Amino acid sequence: MPPSTETAAPAVPPPAQTGLGGVAMGRPHDGRLLRRMTRIVVAAWTVAIAASLYLNLNPIYEHASAGGIAGTAAASHFTIWLFGIAGIALAVRHLHRQLARREVELSELELSAKVFDDSLQGIAITDVQGRILRVNPMFTGITGFAADEVIGRPIAILASESEPSEGGNGMWRQLRAEGGWVGEAWLQRKNGDVFAVWQSASAIDGAAGEHLSYIFMFQDITDRKLFSSRLEQLAHYDPLTHLPNRRLLADRVGHAIQRAGRNQGRHALLFIDLDRFKRINDTVGHAAGDQLLTVIAGRLTECVRASDTVARLGGDEFAVLLEDIHGPGDAERVAEKVLAALAAPVLLEDREWYVGASIGIGLSPKDGEDMASLLKNADTAMYRAKADGRHCFRFFNEDMAASAALQVARETALRLAIQNQAFSLEYQPQVELASGRVVGVEALIRWRQDGHPVAPLEFIPLAEETGLIVAIGRWVLATACQDIADLRRAGHGDLKLAVNISAIELKQLDFVEQVVLALAETGLPAASLELEITESTMMEDITRVASVLDSLSAMGVGAAIDDFGTGYSSLAYLKQLPVDHLKIDRSFVRDVPRDMEDSTIVRAVLTMSRTFGLKVVAEGIETEEQMAFLRESGCQIGQGYLISHPLPLAALTAWLAARPG
Repeated sequence: MPPSTETAAPAVPPPAQTGLGGVAMGRPHDGRLLRRMTRIVVAAWTVAIAASLYLNLNPIYEHASAGGIAGTAAASHFTIWLFGIAGIALAVRHLHRQLARREVELSELELSAKVFDDSLQGIAITDVQGRILRVNPMFTGITGFAADEVIGRPIAILASESEPSEGGNGMWRQLRAEGGWVGEAWLQRKNGDVFAVWQSASAIDGAAGEHLSYIFMFQDITDRKLFSSRLEQLAHYDPLTHLPNRRLLADRVGHAIQRAGRNQGRHALLFIDLDRFKRINDTVGHAAGDQLLTVIAGRLTECVRASDTVARLGGDEFAVLLEDIHGPGDAERVAEKVLAALAAPVLLEDREWYVGASIGIGLSPKDGEDMASLLKNADTAMYRAKADGRHCFRFFNEDMAASAALQVARETALRLAIQNQAFSLEYQPQVELASGRVVGVEALIRWRQDGHPVAPLEFIPLAEETGLIVAIGRWVLATACQDIADLRRAGHGDLKLAVNISAIELKQLDFVEQVVLALAETGLPAASLELEITESTMMEDITRVASVLDSLSAMGVGAAIDDFGTGYSSLAYLKQLPVDHLKIDRSFVRDVPRDMEDSTIVRAVLTMSRTFGLKVVAEGIETEEQMAFLRESGCQIGQGYLISHPLPLAALTAWLAARPG
């Protein structure tokens, strides 16, 4: 409650019974009523006696006869009684009116008193100096002050010194000048707790319009304000890191753009995506992942000025708004600080974890004059940073926009190709190098967009990134199994089928069931199917891969490590996994036997494979010289253009038919 400017006064007890405005109730009013009625009766009897004396002493009646005298006396006494009775009647009538009016007043006062006592708002009545005359029970309930502790004291004892209020001396000026005030205020309870109230103050005026007293009414709105503040927090701040969220960031970007438009200023938006966060989150759990995000939020905040904004967009994505920068160099320096800060290890579950970040930077107004375009372009630059090796930053440029638009168009076309089954398969034969016998084929997917072939290296990564590889992979597996099953039934009963499998496919919980379904529906024997996976795919989740391959191996399905030597080349997983073949990558085959290093690597792989009891498939054989070297070095199986290009099913059937034996 706003403070009064008046000084405290000694405690002043209130009248025995008063109304809200100080109106007296009880005996004083009853005494006035009795005195008024007495005056009426006395006046009536005085008139009667005076009339009687006038009749008895008037000379006109002195010569009257005795009978006349007796009549005059009787008339005189009758007049006296008549006036007396009339006076009493008037007094009684007046008394009845006054009692009726008094009853109405008492009812109104009782109603006012009940409202005062039972009100759900705290009420305090003060004199014109602000000293408290009376308070209601709710006042005590809200403030903790009993009535006898505040009566006679200034109402300013409730004012809070630690919180600002709308009132203060200004409230008193308005109250005295206009007779009323309404607003929000911060008060202080007896125990020192500060609380918020919605308060109204009104003047109680006398007959001449002067202020006799003031009445203050207030209700505690602390919980309402806390709830409103909580809603505001949830609407504009991330609940985990307490950083501004996307909505608040958009608001601040909008204001920054407006200011920049007025003073020709510039600002930058950094889009930050954490590297390897998902792997860490899956390994140590979501609680530790949340702890990691909180640590990252703190580090980001330390990298910028107080006037800048660090926001969490969701998941492992953050953004930094740099306002009033001089040029791209300022954004570059902050990006470097962020990368350095995030390169430091984070201790989780008694273990140090390393989290990098990929950062895309958009500059305004060059790269966008609103939140949507600026964030979109910064996001595009971030993806370029990821593609360039991660844990780096890239500024947005128009070439990126064109590339991003092309990728979006290609993704749309890829989805349509899945719906329309616009893919096809080609098969590259694999032969036994010692005898030339065809032992199998590798299924290779092909896609023609608008009549033009799209290289697998262009659309397979996009399919993996968007998750479309799962649907594509299922189609490839089912179609290839059907084609090779038909070839086996046509007389090529010893053909084996090799199908490439991505890491995303292996992570599908129903992957084994999908393989079983494809074999069952096509009739291809499990022993005639071999799944090719890369070293990097296996190392993403070696436990999961081992479980899947063990299940498939138990059915008779084989496994091969594709592009061997280009990845981790760890011997440990060769002991853990049920692998049947190693495929030497074409990059090692291309220059043998002329290149001594490649030749040494190939011989080492062949020697190791014999130690582990594995067969080796050499890819990319294009010359007789390469073929002879591999055969002499002990390589069992080969494939490449020297043997055959990848062929559609019909061409493969003809090629097989033309092969001798």
